[in-house]
Amino acid sequence: MGMFDEVVFRSTLPGSPPAFIGPAHRFQTKDFDCTLDLYVIESDGTLATSPTFTGEVEFYTSNIVGSGPGVYTRDGEDAESVSYKATFVDGRLTAIEETERDRKPALHATRQSAYRSPPLTKAEVKAWRDRCAERLAGHKVFVLWGGREVDDGYWATVVHDGRTELCVEHDGELELLDRRQRDNIFFDSKESAATDRVKSKDQWGSAKREYDELVASRSQPSSPVEK
Repeated sequence: MGMFDEVVFRSTLPGSPPAFIGPAHRFQTKDFDCTLDLYVIESDGTLATSPTFTGEVEFYTSNIVGSGPGVYTRDGEDAESVSYKATFVDGRLTAIEETERDRKPALHATRQSAYRSPPLTKAEVKAWRDRCAERLAGHKVFVLWGGREVDDGYWATVVHDGRTELCVEHDGELELLDRRQRDNIFFDSKESAATDRVKSKDQWGSAKREYDELVASRSQPSSPVEK
């Protein structure tokens, strides 16, 4: 999603803001320099951190903590997102309006990890760490980036074996791989990559069915919230 800045709006928002928005809530915006700075709009409408600014600023937020086949919220409450547009003249707020609002069913955040592998034992964790730490310089690995089909993968040779990353070469091009992505992004064989993709698709399908059942169980499934 790239870099952004944050906005704290201490004045009164229009309409009926979602319950999760408190007085110190931090919204995101991409209408400033996108350097993770904080812009504060005081209760009197003053843009305290940029007192000479003139223009429009769109800022937005949601209570979504994860997404995948469906969306996830902290306690399984409906997922809500909202956007606002504020107009400033010489650092003072002259107008603000709600520009977008959406609400839809969501799953509890704990369900987001329910389709991954079962929790590992201490011995399994150690074995995984040892495997990730294996020296692979000179070895060939099969690279398959997430979401792609097996035939989109390619063989690459490890030309440098760093502490946290591998540098691999493929058709004259160099690429960095995170060592922790072994058996996830890069594999020992094309066959092991294929096995992983089948497992991932099965898990995704199971999660998608659960989310679809949740939506169907609601008397009023996903729809925009009327202003």
